[in-house]
Amino acid sequence: MMQHIDVLIAEDNLIDQKLLSAYLEEYDITHIIVDSGEEAIKILQSVTFKLLLFDISLPGIDGYQLTKVVKEEMKITTPVVAITAYSIDEAKDKCFASGMNACFSKPISKIELVGMLTQFLPKEKLTSAHSRDFEVIDLSYLKEISLGDVDYEMEITQ
Repeated sequence: MMQHIDVLIAEDNLIDQKLLSAYLEEYDITHIIVDSGEEAIKILQSVTFKLLLFDISLPGIDGYQLTKVVKEEMKITTPVVAITAYSIDEAKDKCFASGMNACFSKPISKIELVGMLTQFLPKEKLTSAHSRDFEVIDLSYLKEISLGDVDYEMEITQ
């Protein structure tokens, strides 16, 4: 029986692991963190995820190679989002060519991450356990009404 978890994070930097974990926990999003492409492949054999976040500079099998294995060999259709220390302009074309669905750069911004979650977990309603001003923030609805205006989305979510 396959276990279902929201997000798999393949990231070798401990600080980025902790940051991503804190952001996801705030919205009660289940996740597993691995620090290599090999570990990601192993866990993808027994766990189903809704979103995959891969650092493109993983040791051994990097994020690009990992995405190709996941998409082409394992035939997994789950969206893959790249995390990169490079500028988006430098990495974007290679990310899409390897089969990734999106990418964002470090330092990891909570707003950017929430935007990615909104885009790739559209049926999810993200709620913050630390913010009681809102009962529920339906980020998929916000994404729909913003018509792609990231500045508007950032302003509203803040």
